[in-house]
Amino acid sequence: MSDPEFKHIGHPAIKLFEEIGELIQAICKGERFGWDNHQPGRRGINNLQELRSEWSDLQEAYSNFINRIIANGKESKMSEFKKYVRKGFSEMRSYVPNEDLSSVSVSDADTPELGGMIARNPKDHTDQWYVAKKYFEDNLEPA
Repeated sequence: MSDPEFKHIGHPAIKLFEEIGELIQAICKGERFGWDNHQPGRRGINNLQELRSEWSDLQEAYSNFINRIIANGKESKMSEFKKYVRKGFSEMRSYVPNEDLSSVSVSDADTPELGGMIARNPKDHTDQWYVAKKYFEDNLEPA
């Protein structure tokens, strides 16, 4: 797990390798000792939660590596991603399988499925995008 005190220390490639190793270790612990079990000294955090935490750390390290090293073959001037909390509500409706999505933005990483949602900008109803089922279930709930 990343310690914020050391977040900006070290080359992004080294931090990426370190996080890959920690993810591998979390997978091995979960498979060997069970996903509901916990590591000694880590009460309250089971192996599945540890895996999710390490996956999040790896994604952040990968993003930093790409943004700083790979982009245009040199240090990138891109800003880092930060966590934000929504101030208001999201307007969404259920995705209907096989509906026309020509006016809806859908990420290349997404495949619309039952349980996914269509979100819209409350100030511009023509600005719509698909929200994956898993993301919706993990992060949103009816108001």
